[in-house]
Order: sequence, then structure tokens, then C-alpha cells
Amino acid sequence: MASISLRNIDKTWGSSKVIEDLNLEVNDKEFLVLLGPSGCGKTTTMRMIAGLDTPTAGDVEIDQERVNDTHPRDRDIAMVFQNYGLYPQKTVYGNIAFPLQMKKVDKDELHARVIKAAKRVELDQLLERKPSQLSGGQRQRVALARAIVREPSLFLMDEPLSNLDAKLRVSMRALLKNLHYEFQRTTVYVTHDQIEAMTLADRVAVLYQGKIQQLDTPKNIYNNPRNLFVAGFIGSPSMNFIKGSVKQGSFKTGNCQVSGLGIVSNARVTLGVRPEDIEVCSLAKANLTGEIYSIEMTGESTLITLEVNGNLVVARADKNFEAKIGDPIGFKFNLDHTYLFNTSSEQRIDYDVSPELTKITA
Repeated sequence: MASISLRNIDKTWGSSKVIEDLNLEVNDKEFLVLLGPSGCGKTTTMRMIAGLDTPTAGDVEIDQERVNDTHPRDRDIAMVFQNYGLYPQKTVYGNIAFPLQMKKVDKDELHARVIKAAKRVELDQLLERKPSQLSGGQRQRVALARAIVREPSLFLMDEPLSNLDAKLRVSMRALLKNLHYEFQRTTVYVTHDQIEAMTLADRVAVLYQGKIQQLDTPKNIYNNPRNLFVAGFIGSPSMNFIKGSVKQGSFKTGNCQVSGLGIVSNARVTLGVRPEDIEVCSLAKANLTGEIYSIEMTGESTLITLEVNGNLVVARADKNFEAKIGDPIGFKFNLDHTYLFNTSSEQRIDYDVSPELTKITA
């Protein structure tokens, strides 16, 4: 199949460095997601794997073979793009068959492979239609079938679901997950959508400003974020952050106090806790108290927001929770899932080997 190695990759556009000293290993048959905001370098990274862009420095290897100078058509890859990339004048059949026609595959074998790929994505009844006669989801399935029919060793997918509506994205995620299970091909998938990353990936590489911030399984990235960026980017709603100080093992700021943290004392830090790790409780048992700023019913739960020193702190309560804006309320944090970050370096204190925390002198 295919493994990928990116070694000391730099990529510069003019005077702007998009990727800096990036090192990444993608295992054979792995589904790896490159996740990050716009401009973080994830698409550029994928394009260098494909051969559509060339690294300014460093090596791209596929199956331990350096491919920096290898043409894209000779890398045994198939790509699926955000904008589908279909030929408007060709039918569904013609679009799926095109890569096989370029390889001059025997006519009978070509037909069999096109039909098989079309059936796998439930397009076998639409083979005579043109792209203009299809919905967005159907067009994306044509693009998937065109990639599948090539039977490559490596799939590269660049934001393939971003043009679809929310309901269709859910069904397409399930299809992609099942296709990967069936075909067992190495897949590199680019997205800014953390839900896609969490649901599809074997591992996630979180990129920001051209560097990998964290590379791990979705579960470990969610439960053990290395820094403030990763903690805030993963999760919906995102992790709550409260800036304050620690004295004698207790975090305190305004009407928020958390004891028993067991870290260096007399320092300024940022506390992080996810909405689902906050319990609505009585004022006497609370780590944080205040008046309700807003209430949002989402269907499966109720989001309750307090304002703390100009920051909004969100808790996820039961779907049947009832209250109104302005009511006094208490939040109790799950200390097993409450994190402290170095406010200066933005690294999680557990991971900061020699944390230079800003000491409290007063």
C-alpha cells in the first residue's frame, strides 16, 4: 500500500513561510486528518504530498522512496477536491471512467470497474446524467467513485464535504468511514471542521501557523490537549478559559475558586474546562457562581452561560433543565478534567518541561 514521510519540510511563498520544519509520518492504511484554521498550511502540506507543490526544503517520501521530483501522475494517488472537479460535458459514467481511459484500460475491465465503483457509492442508477443534473451530494459521490475506480495506494482529500449541508455531511462522513474500512487505503484528509476530524481520523495532526501543534488520536487530543490552541480549537462548544492565579494550590479569580490543583503555587495561569465537565449545582458547592447570562436549548442538552471577568463560561446541562436569564446559579468543575495552562507560553503545564510561569510578587 503506502506510507508517507515528510522530513524537515519548509515551504515559502515569496517572503512568507507557510510551513516550517514539518515532520510527519503517516502509516500504511492509516486515515490521517490534517486539521486547522484557514491559512495554517494544511492544504499546502497535502499538495506537496500530491506533487502539486514542491517543498522549499526537506523531503517527501512515499513507501520510503523520495518523490520530490516525481510527477503527480506517477505517485499512485487519487485526489478528491472541495469543488468536485467534474467534467461538465461528460456523464457520470464518463467522469468515473476518465482516469481508466487515460491509462488505456481494456474496455470490458473499464466497464466492470466503473459499474462496481458507481454501485459502491449508490450512483448506478444515475450513470447517464450530467453533473448539472445532480445534487451537491451526488456530485461529491461521483468524485469519490472516480477516485475509487483507480484503485490507488493513497487517497488525498481536500475539504471534500465543506460545500454540503449539515445533514448531508453526516451521511457522507459515514460513507467515507465505511469506504476506508472496506478498501484499507492510506488516506490523508484536510479539513477545518473538527467534527470531521474527530469522527473520521485514526490520528489527527492539528496545524497552526505552519507547525504541528499536536499529533495523536482524536480521543487523546480531546482529553489531553497540549496547549491553549488545541484545547480551544477542538470541541463544540469549545473549552472554557479563565485567566487567574494559583496560590498554595488553589486557583482564584473573581467569583471563581478551585482548590486541590497540586501545582506550583504563586503563579498566573489559565484554567480550562469543557462544558460537559461542568455540573450545575447549589451555590454552596460551586467553583463558580453568578447570574445566568444566556440559555440555549440544543435538543440533546441545554447550554448555560455565565460571564466571568468579561469571559463567557458555558456548561452543558440536561435537556430538561429549566431556568431563566438573570437567575443565580453555581457551576462545579470536574477536577479530573480541569486543565491549567501557562498563560505566557500557552502550553499546558503538564507538558511544559520547564514552565517559566509568571510569578505573583504582590
